[in-house]
Amino acid sequence: MARKAMAVTVLESLESRRLMSSVFLGGDCSPTGPSAPPPPVDQPGPPPAPAPGKHHHHTSRDDTPVGPPLRRIAPTLIGTWSGSHASTDPVYQGTLSLKVSEARHGELFAALDFTGKQSFQVSGQLTYDQPTGRLSLLVLSPKLVVKVTMTLGGKKGHGAALEGEIEYYTPQTSYNGTFGLNTLP
Repeated sequence: MARKAMAVTVLESLESRRLMSSVFLGGDCSPTGPSAPPPPVDQPGPPPAPAPGKHHHHTSRDDTPVGPPLRRIAPTLIGTWSGSHASTDPVYQGTLSLKVSEARHGELFAALDFTGKQSFQVSGQLTYDQPTGRLSLLVLSPKLVVKVTMTLGGKKGHGAALEGEIEYYTPQTSYNGTFGLNTLP
């Protein structure tokens, strides 16, 4: 009987993780999968060939700005950052600190200390999406899910800054807010 109860607890834990990751990844969380196949994605074909005798100019298809390579921004990211966070509905605010370190093989890791509506400390791998220039930290546990997305910025003469959004979910509550962090000397 104890084995069956343990198996049920493990399955419930895995199901809650699947449901929470579905929230972040935008998937369908029904046990039978999506009710209808997703719509087809339009794939742009090759550009039309220029008419004979016409001069063809090459242009970029996507003028979206691309972030710098991680190896270039990693030295700026490594260190301790602190600042504040706030939400508007309902109004909550508090402090936030982030300590970024680099592993032997170039991966970045972050330890997050959050105080406010709830207080917690989490750590995990910091990922970087170069096409968007966004950094992300996602921590999943049975009792707490934390998602942080941010960009590196700042104004000339004022140092670097991290700005972004933080979300967390517990069995009792959730939070969604924005934050701004600066490096500590």
